Amino acid sequence: MRVDLAPRTTFRLSVEMRYGRSREQLLIGEVAGLLGITPKAVRHYEKLGLLEQVERSESGYRLYTADDVVRLNRIKRLQTLGLSLERIKAILGRSDSGTELRHVLELLLGEVESQLEDLGQRRARLREMLAGKDLEEADDEPYALKLAHQHFGERLRHISPELLEQEKRFWGAMDAFRWPEGYREFQETLIRYLAERPEEYERLLGLGERFAALAGLSEDSREVDLLARDYAAYFEKNPFQEVLLEGAAWGPGPMESTLSKIMLGTMSPSQKKCMEMTQRLLSEKGNA
Repeated sequence: MRVDLAPRTTFRLSVEMRYGRSREQLLIGEVAGLLGITPKAVRHYEKLGLLEQVERSESGYRLYTADDVVRLNRIKRLQTLGLSLERIKAILGRSDSGTELRHVLELLLGEVESQLEDLGQRRARLREMLAGKDLEEADDEPYALKLAHQHFGERLRHISPELLEQEKRFWGAMDAFRWPEGYREFQETLIRYLAERPEEYERLLGLGERFAALAGLSEDSREVDLLARDYAAYFEKNPFQEVLLEGAAWGPGPMESTLSKIMLGTMSPSQKKCMEMTQRLLSEKGNA
């Protein structure tokens, strides 16, 4: 008698000699152990039709063949690649499953590469934020600044980096929220109003440059009081506030109060004091 000593044959013979040939199929717990999954997962696959209905023992236990184990392992492997159970079922049910699987995997590879590209961009943005001074700063250009570049592109090149940074921080903080309908129209009204009045816009830029410089001064600086008075004089002379109120998406109330507090949150202590003084001066003259 010739004995095949090939490893797999030797292994099979040793199993048969130890356990006999009384049971050639596996119980669900044994299958789960081989695959590193739970018996519940095996039953779930069977319930979804990923596995044909298996035989049962006289005692009612599920019995699984070697083919069942191979199929379950393939299902598990495809899941780890990101395929849904529904897609896996469709692939395994086709006669040309090999061709279909290759096509699906090529599509999946494209999705993964796209996700990696997105992750790379997110990583770059995170690094930029961590390298910046203000972690709350928006990573995209605010809508109002986009409009400003369209209307004042050449002029904006001459303003200080401090003023530009301040405007980006302010409008970025505003754009982070979903304001009521009309918010963007409000910004468009503001930019259009200033674009039609270049001299008024230049005066406002001058005030803005001084306001940006306040960030480096103390609250007790004389410039805080001077600038507040100059702002009040500007708004008294120009119908700027009335135009803004007409274009606003809401009237006085909690929404306006919330917007005002968010706006103040982007300012330094000296800038906040200047704005509060400006408002007080305007209120005093309005009641006079």
